[in-house]
Amino acid sequence: MALITKDRIKEDTTTTGTGAYALGGSSATFDTFQSCMSNGDTTYYAIAHTTSGTDEWETGIGTWNTGNTLTRTTVLAGSNGTSAVNFSAGTKNIFMSVPADQTRLGLTATTAELNILDGVTSTAAELNILDGVTSTAAELNILDGVTSTAAELNILDGVTSTAAELNILDGVTSTAAELNLVDGSSAGTVVNSKAVVYGSSGEVNATTLQVGGTAITSTPAELNILDGVTSTTAELNILDGVTSTAAELNILDGVTSTAAELNILDGVTATATELNIMDGVTSTTAELNLLDGVTSTTAELNYVDGVTSNVQTQLDAKLALAGGTMTGALRQDVDTVAGGGSTVTIDLAAANNFKVNMTADTTFAFSNKDAGRFGNIVFVQDGTGGHDFTLPAECKTPVNGAAIVQSTNANEVSVLGYFVLDSSNILVNYIGDFA
Repeated sequence: MALITKDRIKEDTTTTGTGAYALGGSSATFDTFQSCMSNGDTTYYAIAHTTSGTDEWETGIGTWNTGNTLTRTTVLAGSNGTSAVNFSAGTKNIFMSVPADQTRLGLTATTAELNILDGVTSTAAELNILDGVTSTAAELNILDGVTSTAAELNILDGVTSTAAELNILDGVTSTAAELNLVDGSSAGTVVNSKAVVYGSSGEVNATTLQVGGTAITSTPAELNILDGVTSTTAELNILDGVTSTAAELNILDGVTSTAAELNILDGVTATATELNIMDGVTSTTAELNLLDGVTSTTAELNYVDGVTSNVQTQLDAKLALAGGTMTGALRQDVDTVAGGGSTVTIDLAAANNFKVNMTADTTFAFSNKDAGRFGNIVFVQDGTGGHDFTLPAECKTPVNGAAIVQSTNANEVSVLGYFVLDSSNILVNYIGDFA
């Protein structure tokens, strides 16, 4: 599947429409496409109708197929512009012909050398930024071995740094392996010559690193502090989107931390938003070190989330478990129960006091019969009345368990007081006839 160009290749075709051309053979003084092409090979072609006065012609790139047909792969020009010509009936001449705008004269570069440009989107004006750079071949060769792709190198596309600005990199000692840490970065970080990191809208000049037009005064010696840092591309990308200003970034200007000290951040999973919480913080090193050695967990620290006053003051206002004097009135909730027949279980852990609306004869049971529970059960008859209740065996009445004489008139109210002595003995006292 190669691009084939040969002299004196011409055949006739009677193909009509916009499909592939069926090749019909050549005259005695020309050769056929089949004589020099294999299935899948491509070539430049030209075709023209032979009938006088019929303006139908086309040039393009075609693919030869087994069976002696030529598919229109790309239409470059023709009587229908760059769209396939709808040929009418009659004989057409089709021949190999390289279009004029595809010729290049005087170039000595090899195919391999030209292919280095394959995929680069920089314009001529942007490539001319290299015009006048005074770096030596040895200095430029520091890039030899960098594995960044054309797409990644194209991050430089549009940067307006001059030759003098690029030369500030001359003498920085980072290696190719260390420069490759930015290979694949999505942050807009770019390496030129030996070592410099651009922000998404930054540039470098002869004496300063600029971010968004604001000068950062780090020197090559200060930039070399990064020499040997082992952070990965993914870890460096955590900085992608950080909104710190040039002035805030300049806090790092002159920092003497070693690569080992900087590597403490290696593997930190904080996002750009989380890192920005530090943006503008005025705490000193001594103040930040107060956290050094704190063993509280995240859950424990979150206890203060939303507290709006002194925590100790709030705690002191609570009644101690050991008891004390209450200055306000005490009211307990009432749990409503439906006494509508069958067996109804009252959960003594749900409340102290219960209101039972009696609409039918009901048998009661109790759950969570913990010793010390006490309260009242209020029975309210509906407008019909006459609904009896039956208590479980553990309920003990005064006078050796005498039966309760219930008040069951319409709308009548009665009260049963209870105290749990233990799970087998619930002491009850019944008061009825509250009209």
